[in-house]
Amino acid sequence: MWGKLDMSGLDALEILVCAFTDISELDVSKNTALTRLDLRANNLSVLDVSKNIALTRLDCWANNLSVLDVSKNTALTELICDNNNLGVLDVSNNTALTKLSCTYNNLSVLDVSKNIALTELELYFNNLSVLDVSKNTALTLLWVSENNLSALDISKNIALTRLGCSDNNLSELDVSKNTK
Repeated sequence: MWGKLDMSGLDALEILVCAFTDISELDVSKNTALTRLDLRANNLSVLDVSKNIALTRLDCWANNLSVLDVSKNTALTELICDNNNLGVLDVSNNTALTKLSCTYNNLSVLDVSKNIALTELELYFNNLSVLDVSKNTALTLLWVSENNLSALDISKNIALTRLGCSDNNLSELDVSKNTK
C-alpha cells in the first residue's frame, strides 16, 4: 500500500501510470506536461486535474471518486472513469473526446451533445433515464445497458456497428437506418 505518492521534481513528466497501487492521495498540479494519466484501481476519493491541460488520456476507473472535474482538460480524447461514485459528469468542454467510458457510476443525466467526435460511448450500469446521441453521428459503439432509458433514438447514428441497450425500459427501438 502506497498511500500518498510524491510527484515533486517531476515537472516534465508526460506519462504517469500508477495502476493497482492503492494510492489514496495524489497531487499532479505541478506535472503540467502530463498527456496521459493512468490511475486505474486505486483508492482515490479526490483527483484534481485542473492544471493538467495537456492531458489527452485520463484513466481513473475503480477508485472512490464522487466528483471529477475535467472542464479544463479540453485536449482529452479518451476519458475512462468506470467504477466510481460519480453522480454528475460535465464533458461539455471536452469536444475532442473520441472515447468516453463511465460505466458503473450513479449518473442520472449526461449531456454529450457537444462531443461530436465521439466514436465510443459506454454508460452501462448507471441511472440514466434520458440520453440524446443525435449529434454523435460518428459513434460506432454505444453501450447503455442497465439504465432507466424509456427511449433511445439512434436514427442519426448510422455508423453504429455495436449497440448494447438491454435491461432498460425501452418499449421499441428503431434500427432500420443502422445498416452497417
